Amino acid sequence: MLTVCLITKNEEKNVRECLRSVKDIADEIVVLDSHSTDRTLEIAQEFNVKARLAPFQDFSQARNAAASHATQDWILHMDADQRMDPPSAEKIKKLLPSSSESHYEILDYVHLPNGGWNVPSVTKLVRNNKDIFWKKAVDETLNPSVSQFLGENYKRNPTDIIFHHLRNDQRNVTATAHWYMEILRRELEKNPNDSYYLRNMGRQFADIGDFAEAVRLCSRAIEIHPQRTRYYTYLGLFHYGAGDYRQAISAFENSLSKDPNDHNAMAMLAKIEYKLDLEREALEKWATIHRQNKNLVHPLVNTGIHYQKRGDMEAALTWFEKAYEGLPYLIKVPVIQDRSIPEYYFCETLGNYEGLGVHLIRAAERSGRKGRIEGIFGQVQKGEPNHELYRFLIGGN
Repeated sequence: MLTVCLITKNEEKNVRECLRSVKDIADEIVVLDSHSTDRTLEIAQEFNVKARLAPFQDFSQARNAAASHATQDWILHMDADQRMDPPSAEKIKKLLPSSSESHYEILDYVHLPNGGWNVPSVTKLVRNNKDIFWKKAVDETLNPSVSQFLGENYKRNPTDIIFHHLRNDQRNVTATAHWYMEILRRELEKNPNDSYYLRNMGRQFADIGDFAEAVRLCSRAIEIHPQRTRYYTYLGLFHYGAGDYRQAISAFENSLSKDPNDHNAMAMLAKIEYKLDLEREALEKWATIHRQNKNLVHPLVNTGIHYQKRGDMEAALTWFEKAYEGLPYLIKVPVIQDRSIPEYYFCETLGNYEGLGVHLIRAAERSGRKGRIEGIFGQVQKGEPNHELYRFLIGGN
């Protein structure tokens, strides 16, 4: 029924947890490795994977090569630093046997440097069909081939299936940006007016902190394809990173005028409004985002942080509990407590987010409601990322 496809290069720190999260739903696991020099393949073989070696050319080439070894009816594409949210595994088991669709989108909770997250919806689960394949050398996508395959019958298929994508190492983000820029320069030499690559090159410049160049490149992409909604969202992100809130607001509003359900644009617009002390407007937008998609819990976290800052710990605890109920895995995600790292420019969570577990503890402690969260952390043991929570619950410091 399902093949999980993974491309790897020196992922020994990530690959075990990635594969462990999908081992019970995968009938087959294909790992295409670009000649790792660490223990990536050794660890992967613990899961009886079908391992193949191939030199890396670009991301679409690698993903398509991995898919060529798949023998099941469906393919789930993953990155080694992604983990399947535990309830989502069961959702896939129930979804596929009776499905008549050709593709599904996954909610990708990208956990960002120094806390917080961004949540794109990405096509990652597709039928094993030679006409459905990856395009673009960087920021690769299945959407063009799926759209071409289905023609006028094409539609998006968002789901409540969730990945956790642990991109919380700032050094890795910077190194990756330089690597991607090398690939993108080669592609732009072939086609200087490829708006997709121009926008993506802007993203890489933003990742190294050059927001002026990011804005220039994204603006050029919009000139070429002004109808592409996501380009305006990225332009808003780059203006936000540069501290130009007026231009960022204009870009996000432009995006929302084209797609009122663009939760990324709405979340960032709410974040700016909150920074400008427009608290009511921000709270209304967070409520709208969660109403549109109950799987997006960062509006609940942001609302909790709002009440925490105001000193209303009872209300803050209630909102943090709602966020936990919506996505329990979040208490297992460590947050880098290094405030020398700047706020990441496309983080949709308020800048003083320190991890859901930490916020739950503080709100419970300061509101005198420790008993309300004992059930949440009842299984937490010393040695796990949340061992500080365990110490708190047994009466430690």
